[in-house]
Amino acid sequence: MRGIRSLHNIPKRCYAAARRSPALTEPLALPSLAKPLPPQHFQVSKLPNGLVIASLESNSPLSSVGVFVKAGSRYETVENQGVSHVLRLAANLTTKGASAFKICRGLEALGGSLSVTSSRETTVYTAGCMRDNIDSLFEYLVNVITAQDFRPWEVSGLTSRVKIDKALAQQCPQIGR
Repeated sequence: MRGIRSLHNIPKRCYAAARRSPALTEPLALPSLAKPLPPQHFQVSKLPNGLVIASLESNSPLSSVGVFVKAGSRYETVENQGVSHVLRLAANLTTKGASAFKICRGLEALGGSLSVTSSRETTVYTAGCMRDNIDSLFEYLVNVITAQDFRPWEVSGLTSRVKIDKALAQQCPQIGR
Protein backbone atom coordinates (compact mmCIF):
# COMPACT_ATOMS: atom_id res chain seq x y z
CA MET A 1 0.00 0.00 0.00
CA ARG A 2 2.88 2.37 0.57
CA GLY A 3 3.81 2.37 -3.12
CA ILE A 4 0.27 3.22 -4.21
CA ARG A 5 -0.09 6.04 -1.69
CA SER A 6 3.18 7.70 -2.80
CA LEU A 7 2.17 7.54 -6.50
CA HIS A 8 -0.87 9.69 -5.80
CA ASN A 9 1.34 12.51 -4.51
CA ILE A 10 3.62 12.71 -7.57
CA PRO A 11 1.30 14.69 -9.88
CA LYS A 12 0.63 17.30 -7.20
CA ARG A 13 4.34 17.81 -6.56
CA CYS A 14 5.20 18.09 -10.26
CA TYR A 15 2.41 20.54 -10.84
CA ALA A 16 3.48 22.63 -7.86
CA ALA A 17 7.09 22.72 -9.08
CA ALA A 18 5.97 23.82 -12.54
CA ARG A 19 3.92 26.69 -11.13
CA ARG A 20 6.89 28.06 -9.17
CA SER A 21 9.29 28.22 -12.14
CA PRO A 22 9.49 31.56 -13.94
CA ALA A 23 7.91 31.78 -17.36
CA LEU A 24 10.10 32.00 -20.45
CA THR A 25 9.71 35.55 -21.74
CA GLU A 26 12.26 35.56 -24.61
CA PRO A 27 12.63 32.96 -27.36
CA LEU A 28 15.63 30.69 -27.07
CA ALA A 29 18.25 31.90 -29.56
CA LEU A 30 21.36 29.92 -30.36
CA PRO A 31 24.38 31.73 -31.75
CA SER A 32 25.12 30.90 -35.37
CA LEU A 33 28.79 29.95 -35.63
CA ALA A 34 28.84 28.49 -39.14
CA LYS A 35 28.23 30.22 -42.42
CA PRO A 36 25.21 29.02 -44.35
CA LEU A 37 26.05 26.36 -46.92
CA PRO A 38 25.56 27.09 -50.61
CA PRO A 39 22.51 25.51 -52.23
CA GLN A 40 22.83 21.94 -53.46
CA HIS A 41 23.00 21.42 -57.20
CA PHE A 42 21.76 18.19 -58.76
CA GLN A 43 23.44 17.21 -62.04
CA VAL A 44 22.66 14.41 -64.47
CA SER A 45 25.06 13.45 -67.26
CA LYS A 46 24.93 10.73 -69.88
CA LEU A 47 28.15 9.29 -71.30
CA PRO A 48 28.48 8.11 -74.92
CA ASN A 49 28.43 4.46 -73.77
CA GLY A 50 24.97 4.96 -72.22
CA LEU A 51 26.07 5.27 -68.59
CA VAL A 52 23.95 7.81 -66.71
CA ILE A 53 25.59 9.66 -63.84
CA ALA A 54 23.62 11.62 -61.25
CA SER A 55 25.49 13.65 -58.67
CA LEU A 56 24.62 15.92 -55.78
CA GLU A 57 27.00 18.13 -53.82
CA SER A 58 25.94 17.81 -50.19
CA ASN A 59 28.98 19.45 -48.53
CA SER A 60 29.20 16.42 -46.27
CA PRO A 61 32.47 14.83 -45.13
CA LEU A 62 30.94 11.48 -46.14
CA SER A 63 30.47 10.41 -49.74
CA SER A 64 28.15 7.73 -51.03
CA VAL A 65 28.14 6.07 -54.42
CA GLY A 66 25.39 3.91 -55.85
CA VAL A 67 25.65 1.87 -59.02
CA PHE A 68 22.35 0.61 -60.39
CA VAL A 69 22.72 -2.37 -62.73
CA LYS A 70 19.80 -3.53 -64.84
CA ALA A 71 20.17 -7.09 -63.60
CA GLY A 72 17.11 -7.99 -61.59
CA SER A 73 15.12 -11.20 -61.58
CA ARG A 74 12.83 -9.74 -64.23
CA TYR A 75 15.53 -10.31 -66.86
CA GLU A 76 16.14 -13.96 -65.97
CA THR A 77 15.00 -16.81 -68.17
CA VAL A 78 14.09 -20.34 -67.17
CA GLU A 79 17.66 -21.46 -67.93
CA ASN A 80 19.35 -18.90 -65.65
CA GLN A 81 16.70 -18.48 -62.97
CA GLY A 82 18.21 -17.25 -59.67
CA VAL A 83 21.42 -15.85 -61.15
CA SER A 84 20.74 -12.29 -59.92
CA HIS A 85 20.28 -13.66 -56.40
CA VAL A 86 23.60 -15.52 -56.56
CA LEU A 87 25.36 -12.43 -57.99
CA ARG A 88 24.13 -10.42 -55.02
CA LEU A 89 25.40 -13.04 -52.58
CA ALA A 90 28.73 -13.32 -54.43
CA ALA A 91 29.48 -9.60 -54.31
CA ASN A 92 31.91 -9.96 -51.41
CA LEU A 93 33.92 -12.79 -52.98
CA THR A 94 37.30 -12.65 -54.69
CA THR A 95 37.71 -10.48 -57.78
CA LYS A 96 40.46 -10.40 -60.41
CA GLY A 97 41.95 -7.34 -58.68
CA ALA A 98 41.65 -8.34 -55.02
CA SER A 99 40.87 -11.27 -52.76
CA ALA A 100 37.78 -11.25 -50.57
CA PHE A 101 40.03 -10.68 -47.56
CA LYS A 102 41.77 -7.72 -49.24
CA ILE A 103 38.44 -6.13 -50.15
CA CYS A 104 37.15 -6.49 -46.60
CA ARG A 105 40.33 -5.15 -44.99
CA GLY A 106 40.72 -2.37 -47.55
CA LEU A 107 37.19 -1.11 -46.96
CA GLU A 108 37.73 -1.26 -43.21
CA ALA A 109 40.97 0.72 -43.55
CA LEU A 110 39.11 3.40 -45.50
CA GLY A 111 36.34 3.49 -42.93
CA GLY A 112 34.01 2.54 -45.73
CA SER A 113 31.15 0.17 -46.34
CA LEU A 114 29.85 -1.81 -49.28
CA SER A 115 26.42 -3.34 -49.63
CA VAL A 116 24.50 -5.00 -52.42
CA THR A 117 20.74 -5.15 -52.70
CA SER A 118 18.57 -6.46 -55.47
CA SER A 119 15.02 -6.08 -56.60
CA ARG A 120 12.97 -7.32 -59.48
CA GLU A 121 14.39 -4.58 -61.72
CA THR A 122 17.93 -3.81 -60.53
CA THR A 123 20.93 -4.86 -58.52
CA VAL A 124 22.30 -1.91 -56.54
CA TYR A 125 25.88 -1.67 -55.33
CA THR A 126 26.19 1.01 -52.65
CA ALA A 127 29.47 2.16 -51.14
CA GLY A 128 30.35 4.96 -48.78
CA CYS A 129 33.41 6.40 -47.05
CA MET A 130 35.04 9.66 -46.03
CA ARG A 131 35.20 12.16 -48.87
CA ASP A 132 39.02 12.12 -48.99
CA ASN A 133 39.13 8.35 -49.66
CA ILE A 134 36.59 8.15 -52.47
CA ASP A 135 39.19 7.35 -55.17
CA SER A 136 40.35 4.25 -53.30
CA LEU A 137 36.75 3.23 -52.72
CA PHE A 138 36.07 3.42 -56.46
CA GLU A 139 38.83 0.88 -57.11
CA TYR A 140 37.16 -1.67 -54.84
CA LEU A 141 33.71 -0.89 -56.22
CA VAL A 142 34.80 -1.31 -59.85
CA ASN A 143 36.44 -4.64 -59.03
CA VAL A 144 33.35 -5.93 -57.23
CA ILE A 145 31.02 -4.93 -60.07
CA THR A 146 33.02 -5.74 -63.19
CA ALA A 147 35.81 -8.17 -62.32
CA GLN A 148 34.37 -10.95 -60.21
CA ASP A 149 36.42 -14.14 -60.24
CA PHE A 150 34.11 -17.01 -59.40
CA ARG A 151 36.31 -19.56 -57.67
CA PRO A 152 34.64 -22.98 -57.29
CA TRP A 153 35.24 -23.30 -53.53
CA GLU A 154 33.78 -19.84 -52.86
CA VAL A 155 30.74 -20.38 -55.07
CA SER A 156 30.04 -23.78 -53.50
CA GLY A 157 29.97 -22.02 -50.12
CA LEU A 158 27.03 -19.95 -51.36
CA THR A 159 24.84 -23.04 -51.70
CA SER A 160 23.84 -23.05 -48.04
CA ARG A 161 23.02 -19.32 -48.14
CA VAL A 162 20.84 -19.79 -51.22
CA LYS A 163 18.98 -22.66 -49.51
CA ILE A 164 18.34 -20.54 -46.41
CA ASP A 165 17.09 -17.62 -48.51
CA LYS A 166 14.85 -19.94 -50.53
CA ALA A 167 13.32 -21.44 -47.38
CA LEU A 168 12.76 -17.97 -45.95
CA ALA A 169 11.08 -16.85 -49.18
CA GLN A 170 8.71 -19.81 -49.03
CA GLN A 171 7.70 -18.92 -45.46
CA CYS A 172 7.22 -15.19 -46.05
CA PRO A 173 4.88 -14.30 -48.91
CA GLN A 174 6.25 -10.74 -49.03
CA ILE A 175 9.74 -12.02 -49.88
CA GLY A 176 8.69 -14.76 -52.27
CA ARG A 177 6.88 -12.50 -54.71
